[in-house]
Amino acid sequence: MRQLRFIFELLFFAVVIAIIFNMEMTKYLWMQAKGQMKIIVEAIPIEQALQSKQYNESEKQALELILDIKRFSVDSLGYKPIKNYSTVYFQNHKPILWITTACQPYAFEAYNWEFPYLGKVAYKGFFEKEKAEVELKRLRNLGLDADLGTVSAWSTLGWLPEPILSNWLKKEPADLANLIFHELFHGTVYVKNQVDLNENLASFIADKATLQYFRNDSVAITNYKRSMKEEKQINQFVLDYKEILEKAYRNWEQSNLALSLRGIKKDKLMQNFVAESVKLNLKDSILVKRYLKKAIAAKNAYFMHFERYDSKYDSLNFVFEQKFNGNLKSYISFLKINNQSL
Repeated sequence: MRQLRFIFELLFFAVVIAIIFNMEMTKYLWMQAKGQMKIIVEAIPIEQALQSKQYNESEKQALELILDIKRFSVDSLGYKPIKNYSTVYFQNHKPILWITTACQPYAFEAYNWEFPYLGKVAYKGFFEKEKAEVELKRLRNLGLDADLGTVSAWSTLGWLPEPILSNWLKKEPADLANLIFHELFHGTVYVKNQVDLNENLASFIADKATLQYFRNDSVAITNYKRSMKEEKQINQFVLDYKEILEKAYRNWEQSNLALSLRGIKKDKLMQNFVAESVKLNLKDSILVKRYLKKAIAAKNAYFMHFERYDSKYDSLNFVFEQKFNGNLKSYISFLKINNQSL
């Protein structure tokens, strides 16, 4: 009965959208609603998953951990209580959501899509890879730098009861906690038309929340800090190189360099970016180099991902420490009250 009611609510929502917004947007939203609905309908309650032979003991422990993280996020941090992550969807080890992003070729200006309520958003998701590839081609035909990638999680800001995805259950406990804290935070604080701020805030809060949650687990904290240290090294390397590109773009513009020459120089800079990644000297440098090599095809759109998620950590941390004395619950309370003025 609940599923039937949910389906009718989605149908009603789609009709309203069709009246208010253009048909192209309506088709897209309906396509996304169907994809989300399929996942929600096919998900099973956590209690059932805990009794199922489909999940091993380690994965069941991860499910128990998620339940505890949800309680902790509300009771200890002041997150809004939402119904997310009460069910589990088995994704059969396959990606289920693809994201397209785009950027101007010689300036770090993101291409934005306009969505109802959300406002301007710098990415567009698809539950069907083929449709994502069509959008990628459209963006590149516009002369934009564009990227297509998969994401392991997303948020509908608490509107829909999003399930746990089975691939999450293979993550290290602290990495899993970080993901859950990040996604739940989107349902607690969301600033319209501020994608970069929303993602940077969620990343920052999730990091601090994970450290607080595991404060008495020395093994989990040690492993988490080690992985985060390497991640921050990569992030800083990318953001530093983004500044090199920005300077080059300004110089080319000021000197009226021909577009054909700009393209050649830009491609060389992208190649140099990947080559210089060996300086990072990380645990798995081969994997990191393969990860960074994606910049050769995605170009500016690749760098914008790091700007969107990791560029404001230091400034947010300064406010967190100086104004709130490192009290995460107080900081989150402030963000909930003042999110429209951020």
